[in-house]
Amino acid sequence: LNIKIDSIDDAKLKKLRTREREISNKLENSELAFSSTSREIEKLNAEIIQLKLLIDKNSPQDSTSLKLTQSIYFIEKLINACCKKLKDTEDNSKGIIKKYVDDILLNFSRKDFSVKIDSNFNFQLIRADGGIVAKSKGEKLLLNLAFVSALIKLAAKRSKAEGKFLQPGTVAPFIIDAPFGELDETYRRATAHFLPENSEQLVLLLSSSHWRGTVSDAIKNKVGREYLLISNKKSERGNKPLDEIIINERSYTQSIYESDFDGTSIWELT
Repeated sequence: LNIKIDSIDDAKLKKLRTREREISNKLENSELAFSSTSREIEKLNAEIIQLKLLIDKNSPQDSTSLKLTQSIYFIEKLINACCKKLKDTEDNSKGIIKKYVDDILLNFSRKDFSVKIDSNFNFQLIRADGGIVAKSKGEKLLLNLAFVSALIKLAAKRSKAEGKFLQPGTVAPFIIDAPFGELDETYRRATAHFLPENSEQLVLLLSSSHWRGTVSDAIKNKVGREYLLISNKKSERGNKPLDEIIINERSYTQSIYESDFDGTSIWELT
């Protein structure tokens, strides 16, 4: 009997032993994984048994329990339907508000920005490339006014809404104290144009310096009523100023001394 054995050099032998160790490691890892999976299956089967027992325990055993279970199911289904309806309405409202604000920015902002509104109705300025804009004081104020204007416009639009699920909107006045203080001339003019357009009733509380010039030129033909706030003081004037203001080429005194009371009185201008 002649047996021929090919000789194996050291390099091949080393390679075969390395391969052997790799296969052994994979086998060991597979056995560990199988063991872990088996334990997980046993745990899940035990949990299934407990859940079945709990289901059997809470399953209706009589007609009263069955009716109660059906009522609970109906209420849960109704809650889910209401939540979906509210979510759809909220998403639709955010879309409308975004469009209103984007229209204002498109027409009145000097930069090519749009607005992004998150789930909590927080809003941010977005560049054309999608980047978030760090707002200046003027742009922040412009965006705030545009956002509130959009809310008021949406509420007015929904004032005639019909349906039993949601209450209709309302026609609300927009009352703003010194809205032009931190705006430059361009944004003052823009704000003076879009505020009346998006409000059924707009009430502006302004100082003479904020009113004169750009704001007056842009909005004076839309003013329905004009009032002057007068400061009344019981004290003597002394060297204190009278705070005179000129409106429609007529001079008014904004501070009255030795008055019967301390407080503010309102005069309608004609």
